[in-house]
Parts: sequence; structure tokens; C-alpha cells
Amino acid sequence: MLYATIDLGSNTIRLTIYRVKDDNFNILFTKKATAGIVGYVKEGQLTQPGIDMACAVLEEFCTIAKSMDVEQIRIFATASLRNIQNTQEAVAEIQQRVGQTVEVLSGEEEATLDFVGAIHNIKIENGILVDIGGGSTELATYQDGQLLQPASISIGSLNLYNRYVEKILPKSKEWKAIEKASLSELKALSHIQHTQYKTICGVGGTVRAALKLNNYLFSLPPTHNRIETDHLKYIVKMLKDKDATAKSLILKICPDRVHTIIPGLILLRQITKYYDSEEIIVSNYGVREGFFITRILQQGVKDGKENKTV
Repeated sequence: MLYATIDLGSNTIRLTIYRVKDDNFNILFTKKATAGIVGYVKEGQLTQPGIDMACAVLEEFCTIAKSMDVEQIRIFATASLRNIQNTQEAVAEIQQRVGQTVEVLSGEEEATLDFVGAIHNIKIENGILVDIGGGSTELATYQDGQLLQPASISIGSLNLYNRYVEKILPKSKEWKAIEKASLSELKALSHIQHTQYKTICGVGGTVRAALKLNNYLFSLPPTHNRIETDHLKYIVKMLKDKDATAKSLILKICPDRVHTIIPGLILLRQITKYYDSEEIIVSNYGVREGFFITRILQQGVKDGKENKTV
């Protein structure tokens, strides 16, 4: 049986179609649109062009999913609709136009689902999970493989870029502003203990892009899933020094993130420094898989019958 989830994020909207057989699943198809919804937020409100953009992509993705005879389509939104003042109005219009329910996740729910997805893909024991998105960053501490405390901060790679960077790459003054904003948000996380977390479990597009840069620079195989924090420090320094090789590397390895990868890496570096981390273990699964597992697999076929897209 086939099921579809659509992740309405601040920077990208992603359709994922899963095949389920005997309580196991695999990803059959994915499609991504870089919509930059957070760029349509003015004075705290998602503007009509932003709503129109979201609806256009969602309608296209729903059409694709229905053409593949999926049993159920589930749409969820993260900081894209969570961190605006007109959430209720925007969600109501999107739902009416698209014809599907949109679930807006809280920051804590998003961090929890990140953890559920990550542990399905890799084995983790003790540390802190980090997901740097476009409009927010989720963190969750865990011990003995069990979630302890999920949390969220309202900065991500795209809104850091929009707030502090004038052109494509940040200047020295802009770089320092991003570092300062990142550290300030981390210090405000009162319910996550400021202590050493040697291991970070990294999920999401920014961390996966960092892994691609790391593996290419240090001649590691594509299957390698760890970033030593000393390697991350080296990569960030290359970018800060405006090394021409580093710039061309970004265009080669992650061209779709050319304007957001540096703010995201600055934030990731600040996180590793703040928690005195030694390595980042990168999971290919995250919030989308966590959402799929909890909302579809664990709820079972009964909900699928209620929401069937025929």
C-alpha cells in the first residue's frame, strides 16, 4: 500500500510517497519544491502571495500522489505556519483550496518526531539531536536511546539569511551577527541543560548538506555518516576566509542551498561549540519519517479509511 506525506517547510515543500508492507516501509518517490515560504512573511503575517505559493505547490503534489493511487495523503507544516501571527487564517484558506487537512506541528512536536524518525534509521545512545530547518531549529536530548527533552528555537538557515545577509554570502559583520543571534537563542533554552553532549544526532537538509561537503573535502565515501567537529570547524573557517575553492565547492555539492548553507553551518558550528560536541552522526530520516510512523503506521488502517484520497 502507498501513503503520501507533504512537509510544508519554511524553505522547501517536500512530497514523500512510502510503500508499506508487513509493517515495514520504504521511500518510493520524493519531490521537492524550493518555495521559500518564510520569505513571504511581512510584519509577522504570511502574505497572500505566500499562501498562493503554498497552495500551488500543495495542489501539484496532491495531484501527483493521487495519480499514484495512494491510500492517504497527510500534510503537515512546521515553522512556516507555526511562527506567523495569522496561522489560523492561513491554514483555513490552504485547507479550503487544497481540499486536505493541514496539521501544524509545535516546536516540541517537531523535535519529538525528528527523534522518532532518526532512531528508525540509526542507533543512538546518549547526546542531543539537532535539526536546522529554514525557519526554526529543533533540539532534543536523549539518554540510553530514550527521548528526554524536546525543544525548538525560532531561527533557521533561511530566516538567518533573510535577517542578516544582504547579498548571497555573509560579510564579516553579518557573519558575527549570525553567530551572536545563534548563541543568544541557545542560551535562552533554559530547560535543556548547558552541559557537554559529545555526540550530536543530526537530521534535516542543512546537516545532510554539511555531511556532503565534509565527505567530499576529506575524501570519505558517500555512505560515511559522521562529521568530526574539527572537520566542521575547518569547513566553516574556509568559508569565513572566503576561500574560492570553498565557494565553488558549495555550488558543486549543494547549489540549491547556496544562500542558506553558510548561515546554517554557522548555527551548527555554534551548537557544537556551545555543547562541546565531538562528532555529528547524520541520519537520513527525520521529521517526515517520524510523522509517517506516528500518524500513519502507528494509527493503522482505520485512519486511512477516514482520509482516503479517492
